[in-house]
Amino acid sequence: MTNMNLPGIPSAYACYAKNMEILKRSSSGGLFYLLGENVIKKNGVVFGARFDEHWEVVHDKAEKMDELSQYMGSKYLQSKIGDTYILAEKYLKFGRLVLFSGTPCQIAGLKSFLGVEYGNLLTIDLLCHGVPSVVAWREYLKKIRRKSSIRGVNFRDKKNGWMDFSLKIELQNGKIYQKTKETDFFMRGFLKNSFLRPSCYGCQIKKNNVADITLGDFWPVFVKCPEMYNPMGTSIVLVNSDKGMRALQSIEDQLEIKKVDFTEEQIQTLLKAPQMKPAYRDEVFERPSEDILEFCRKRTVPPYAKILKRKIKTELRGFIK
Repeated sequence: MTNMNLPGIPSAYACYAKNMEILKRSSSGGLFYLLGENVIKKNGVVFGARFDEHWEVVHDKAEKMDELSQYMGSKYLQSKIGDTYILAEKYLKFGRLVLFSGTPCQIAGLKSFLGVEYGNLLTIDLLCHGVPSVVAWREYLKKIRRKSSIRGVNFRDKKNGWMDFSLKIELQNGKIYQKTKETDFFMRGFLKNSFLRPSCYGCQIKKNNVADITLGDFWPVFVKCPEMYNPMGTSIVLVNSDKGMRALQSIEDQLEIKKVDFTEEQIQTLLKAPQMKPAYRDEVFERPSEDILEFCRKRTVPPYAKILKRKIKTELRGFIK
């Protein structure tokens, strides 16, 4: 892998972890875990997003390998930063290596808070769709919790593969709630931008991200790099700095990796302009909290053809098994 410093254009790579267990537990290609593992092995600290005891998302730190797994996987909620900027600064001043991952706006916030560049700081952001309101998530959990308390949440279960992921919630009574991204009413509302935070509809930060590395799902892998498709996930990695390149090179032997050529326009398409605001969005939070999800569900019902296609795929999968 060569370091190609193209002015204004990040170097782009299709990647996935060679370790199948890491790949299965990750949302896409497993890059975050490998980068975090490398930092911890060097006595560093990894900051990322995890679930708290209420199944909301908070930023926290991992200093041991057995702590890192809870930061794996996508969490389609805004995390509470808490005092992690302060803690990260303390570790940086002590001279410890720090990896800080988050949304583009959280990384921009960290850089603004620090005010100076640290050579021992590695930052990772993601190809961000936007973050939904925690109010919608709380109402969703109320409906799920009616039968039992929650034991685990996975926004990107790969039971049917990476591209056909589903939201899976394990309950304490042993039962499992699992629905596809098209049929689960929270995921559908999120993907249709029904209840994103207002700032997400006008976001300018993700087009001018300041992170060393940007990670995301390489959805167009069949078009751009079909030989790098893996049914358990392929990541697109945008390397935005020399520091980011060195970090990627440090785990290269644990990856299947190939450079992908993108024009500046294609890179901006990957990073995405701000999400489109649905015409009904202003009405969403004018309603009582308990009505929000039902209101959004009715406005995001997939067309019949899509429902039929999903049903056929499910039945064929069962037949093949």
